[in-house]
Amino acid sequence: MAEIRDKVLYSKKSRVAKLDNEDWHDKPFVEILFDMVKDELTMKGDREWIVDSMTKQRVRLSEIEETSLVIATILEEAGVKPGEIVQFIMPSNVFFHMTVFAAWLLGAAVSLADPGLPPEQLAQQLEDTKTPLVVCLENLTGKAAQTTNGTSVKYIAIDAAIRARPINRRKANLASRLQSLKGRANDAHATTVVFWTSGTTGIPKGIQHTDRFLKYGLNKSAFPPATLFQTTNFFHTGGFLLPLDGSLYNGFRIIFMNANDPITMRDYMTYISEVLVRPNLKVLFTLYMHCCFEHVLVQSCSRFLQH
Repeated sequence: MAEIRDKVLYSKKSRVAKLDNEDWHDKPFVEILFDMVKDELTMKGDREWIVDSMTKQRVRLSEIEETSLVIATILEEAGVKPGEIVQFIMPSNVFFHMTVFAAWLLGAAVSLADPGLPPEQLAQQLEDTKTPLVVCLENLTGKAAQTTNGTSVKYIAIDAAIRARPINRRKANLASRLQSLKGRANDAHATTVVFWTSGTTGIPKGIQHTDRFLKYGLNKSAFPPATLFQTTNFFHTGGFLLPLDGSLYNGFRIIFMNANDPITMRDYMTYISEVLVRPNLKVLFTLYMHCCFEHVLVQSCSRFLQH
């Protein structure tokens, strides 16, 4: 175990020095992320980045660049321009972060809504962000249509759009995309992402974060688990950042669960509690504190600690 930890710390020390000493302060956050992907591929080779525990869909590091560029082209053709905010109405899924990357490559920001909110509250967010476009999944086009009804805001199901993309148009140049960001909207002080409060005191409120916030939010501590089971939603701050500073920066795989479905979550957590007792399995949970299955999480982690 000490030998493994030493290797992790050595790798981390090199990467921290690179971030602290190079001109990353002047780079868009999305460029830093693609540098991390390139570093991981060079140093450790290809591996799984994120896995959907329900659908079994997965994304490898080598697929991030191409898919992000495909989505950037889709968003650009939908009319997204630098400085605008793209509204998300979708749960955790394998395309979530790459759609964010795509918007950033266009110089746009993103607003990450809770898809479980009623259409009238989501419509309020459209008004607050002045978004021209809503991105959703195919099974949420009905809610997107309700949310945008009576407005000029368009919506697009990103999973369906990717499936319909001709293979011969899936080629683009990352360097040219990054070069086009120079002097555009997502600089260090511009809004890059908007998270929303839960709305327990009324209407959810948007919290704007800048490119600089995301850069300094990178976790510079060694964090050695090989796999992390994530139940926090991607549209929440912590859940959004884990696949970035966790998987890209710290080098472990994320297996995520859609925490919007308590029944499925309860059954899945029971399964995970059995997986956790397998010998030599290095995993870590991010706890989603919900009364429906809090007891299952506690039981799971207790059984894990006993082994």
